[in-house]
Amino acid sequence: MDVVRIMTIHKSKGLEFPVVFIANTSQEFNTQDVKGRFVRHKTLGIGPSCFDKENMVVYPTVMKEIVERRIMLDNKAEEMRILYVGLTRAREKLIVTGCIKENFDTWINDLRMKCDLETLTPVNFSILQAKSHLEWIAMSLAYHHLNGSKDEKTACDWIIRSYTKDEIEMDKLPDFAASFDEEEDYLEDDVDEEIYEKVSEILGYEYPYQTLSTVPSKISVTEVKRLMEEDFEDEFDLMNREVAFKDLPDFMDEKAKDVSQSLKGTLLHACLQQINFSDVRSIESEEESLRYVDGLIDKMLKNRFITEVQAKAIERKLIARFILSPFAKRIMHADRVEREVPFTIVKKWGDFMGSRDEHADKNLAVQGIIDCYFEEDGEIVVVDFKSDYIPRKNLKEVVENRYRIQIDLYKEALERITGMKVKESYIYMLRYDEIVSM
Repeated sequence: MDVVRIMTIHKSKGLEFPVVFIANTSQEFNTQDVKGRFVRHKTLGIGPSCFDKENMVVYPTVMKEIVERRIMLDNKAEEMRILYVGLTRAREKLIVTGCIKENFDTWINDLRMKCDLETLTPVNFSILQAKSHLEWIAMSLAYHHLNGSKDEKTACDWIIRSYTKDEIEMDKLPDFAASFDEEEDYLEDDVDEEIYEKVSEILGYEYPYQTLSTVPSKISVTEVKRLMEEDFEDEFDLMNREVAFKDLPDFMDEKAKDVSQSLKGTLLHACLQQINFSDVRSIESEEESLRYVDGLIDKMLKNRFITEVQAKAIERKLIARFILSPFAKRIMHADRVEREVPFTIVKKWGDFMGSRDEHADKNLAVQGIIDCYFEEDGEIVVVDFKSDYIPRKNLKEVVENRYRIQIDLYKEALERITGMKVKESYIYMLRYDEIVSM
């Protein structure tokens, strides 16, 4: 019988059809389970947040983070089972659809970077980080050529087509306007005056706090910095940018050149996070330092934290130089070292926009992640690592103007969370091996 059935993938379990459409595969997975003040798991139990009423600070406990990760893993496993069911319902033809906001070529190239260069399949970390069924499918097909022969490593039976919004031609919609030309029945004029007034009052109601809708309830440190930045011209152009020369330029490296500058910065931070300061205390030469960094990256690659393309794009010399720096030696001898510390504190809107703002007294949650802080003699030293390209002639001025707000928030958060004084704060410029006191 010629019939079209529309159902969820769950409902289709155990059924088969000649032709199957799996639509809207780009819809992001539901993560509401891990967004509450506390989370629950059927075997691990409850993971609560910690409330500090005195300092008005809320932060996740270790148990909450463990439960959140387990829930996310369980949810991804269930989504994978659902996708398997959907992909195995068709007898003759399967059509999968999804929408993306980015340019298709850029999007598919980004997905290729998440695949192993040997097997051309996604690495485990990338699979777990995917946000939709479409990402899983596209990662699996990212290296498959459209018309590859059957004996090619990249051959597949999938036909992949992409369309822009302008390329899709829709049938003309029926002209409904003509239906409104017909005679309509109108209500009689003798409407109860009291009812009319009540309805008018309800329909004409204006929310008295409409302007509050422009004030966010939560904001990141980066957004605060952007919000408060004045028009500061730092002459950041190609003419006065100092170029860091490498053994092999990006334009000659067909794989590493696809890694964006922002991702390179993220990879540098990931490496810094993995450094074991106890292991590098005895390192004295650049050769030893580079050997340690190579081993660190190989370990990250082996554990599938990064892909081969990303590993090749990591600027090893910057990390090796940091390990040999006097500041790194200071961190190695600290009483305690903490890295990648998340925080959330409550501030007033007026702290950022001024006391004269009409919403100055409104509470605002500010969240961020502190790169590193360490303890010396009962006091704290905080440091944030940056890999920006900044003209050296006015490096200190640019750094102070660009990151003062961020560092001040870090200092306040640490003092409120730990109850200890922040005696020093720094920005460490990895690209220039210079430290700027804030």
